[in-house]
Amino acid sequence: MCGIIGGTHPDPESIEPLAQSMLEQIRHRGPDGGYLHLDEGFFLGLRRLAIINVEAGRQPVVSGDGSVVAVFNGEIYNHRELKAELTELGYQVREGSDAEVIPHAYQEWGMDFPSHLNGDFAIAIFDKNKRQWVFARDRLGIKPFYYTRIGSGLLFGSEVKALFAHPEVQRQLDTRFLTQLFSYWTGLDGSSPFVGVDQVESGTTLALTPSGEVVGRHKYWDIPYRNTVPTFTGDFQESQQAFREELTRSVDLRLQADVEVGTYTSGGVDSSVINVAAFQDCAHQQTQTFSVAFGDADYDESQYQNLMADHLGLEANEKRVQYDDIYRTISDVIYHTESPIFRTAPVPMYLLSDKVRSKGVKVVLTGEGADEVAWGYDIFREAKIRRFWSRQPDSQWRPQLFRSLYAYLPQFQNKRHFNLMIDFFRQDMEKTDSPLYSHLVRLANGRPMRSFLSKDLDPTDPEQELIDSLPADFADRTLLEKCQYLEIRTLLHGYLLNSQGDRMLSANSIEGRFPFLDHHVIEFLAGVPENHRLRSMHDKAILREAYRKDLPEEIFTRPKFAFRAPELAAFAEDSAGLLADRLSPEAIEAAGIFDAEAVRRFKYKFERTPPGKFAARDNLVFVQVLTTQILHERLVDGFVPVPADTSDVVVTRV
Repeated sequence: MCGIIGGTHPDPESIEPLAQSMLEQIRHRGPDGGYLHLDEGFFLGLRRLAIINVEAGRQPVVSGDGSVVAVFNGEIYNHRELKAELTELGYQVREGSDAEVIPHAYQEWGMDFPSHLNGDFAIAIFDKNKRQWVFARDRLGIKPFYYTRIGSGLLFGSEVKALFAHPEVQRQLDTRFLTQLFSYWTGLDGSSPFVGVDQVESGTTLALTPSGEVVGRHKYWDIPYRNTVPTFTGDFQESQQAFREELTRSVDLRLQADVEVGTYTSGGVDSSVINVAAFQDCAHQQTQTFSVAFGDADYDESQYQNLMADHLGLEANEKRVQYDDIYRTISDVIYHTESPIFRTAPVPMYLLSDKVRSKGVKVVLTGEGADEVAWGYDIFREAKIRRFWSRQPDSQWRPQLFRSLYAYLPQFQNKRHFNLMIDFFRQDMEKTDSPLYSHLVRLANGRPMRSFLSKDLDPTDPEQELIDSLPADFADRTLLEKCQYLEIRTLLHGYLLNSQGDRMLSANSIEGRFPFLDHHVIEFLAGVPENHRLRSMHDKAILREAYRKDLPEEIFTRPKFAFRAPELAAFAEDSAGLLADRLSPEAIEAAGIFDAEAVRRFKYKFERTPPGKFAARDNLVFVQVLTTQILHERLVDGFVPVPADTSDVVVTRV
């Protein structure tokens, strides 16, 4: 994990101080040194977190003939195989980090070169012969990559604050993005919360002129489904063994490092499986694992976390989070997310990565992505029940399937509450032809949130924008394949891997690795029969059964427990005036995003509601409004670049 910057700039006198300032804004991503390459009309820079070939792995990297210069953030797990292949093809690949294969891979395979990489990456290449930039981002968008045009030039960086080091880059929140976020909890792939700042889409290679005009676009990978991958023809038992082999390969690749690799343990099945797979590596059996615990028992999973650590004999490290931790830390978290959020869960993840750093660990494996690729979320089962119910909408027993689905929730045993939930799930149930069918309930739940936006903002239709972004083959997918695509392209891509993932890890100089998101694992699961993933109403069937014998019974049988953190309750006292300042009529008017009267009424209700009595929608509105206001304060109205410290930056001038 590193941080990259670069660009083309018409004023050669200002390039070096600009580049140094851009590097400084992302120092947290790479505290082990800085590198800056100044060339004719362009520059590339890196803040390095040294993980592979700690002593020699420097960037930028240059092709043997000097015509291609590249920097990248991330890891290429198959770099050894690529080096052997490229050497066989006649390239002289230097010794160093995994970055050394990039210039030659580009020379050999052109815009399709990322399809040969297995990894998590944001890559910037300057092709001197063509006088153009080539940008590439990994398949799932695990690593961020922002760019903007400035006059006749172009700037890019791993984080938006690096771009804001240039005084002429506009700092203004994009209300179109915010409307999307208030609808499906994130903005669309390729966008950002800031006007004029774009992001390279996941699974995409771009070619750009020095002035930032896009002249080529290649989508080298998209979320697969049964028609695009080989079909697995074995039975359910055979598929379990094949899945174990795929996941083991993925974990083994992600254990590659010249530093210690730790793990996250949530207490659920997914992280437990990753720990089991990692523990099979003899060199990894003394690993440290890290967990979040909560003072509020409603959110705490420490009982299961400790059980799993004891089961494998791992050295356990716990970060216990109280209400006051969330209250005090939320502003710094938003500085690093560079986006509003809809839950406070990124806060404990930020505090956890700080715990990891304090123990001297630089890399952690996590179980993120299993629910999307193996179909573990309730939204998959909800969609299946709703479509089944829609065929006989007057049926009295079909909606009872929701009672079975949520049998572990005590409120579903209450008749009145159950009937209210049935009415909730009945919404738009008959619209089975909608491409967004699986997510219509979530979208309907989000529409009232948009009433908090200022009436002066230009109206947009975020749901139509989501439909317009879908691939041409979307209609060919089954209901659950469509559900998976939407879940990955919204919640996973924009929130779990970004605000709750990379940003909370990199804020404390930690690299996260995600074995379930290896594209070979995803493609394998896309090729198994659907009932291997969702077996009747049993989620992640192939994953659970493949590792049943490896897990303690208590973890294997426990119901799905979504990772959440306290929200409104953590802000009830407002001891430092955080809410009084950010949600005041004056602050709301100054930001210009929300309707001041709507926020005033909400704040009045919040101040008079006893803790623990807040509705789910109240929590959602509160977090979105508050974090948008904090974002405006930290990165729009009050942003001041951190002064550059050039003492550890190696500068190369060509």
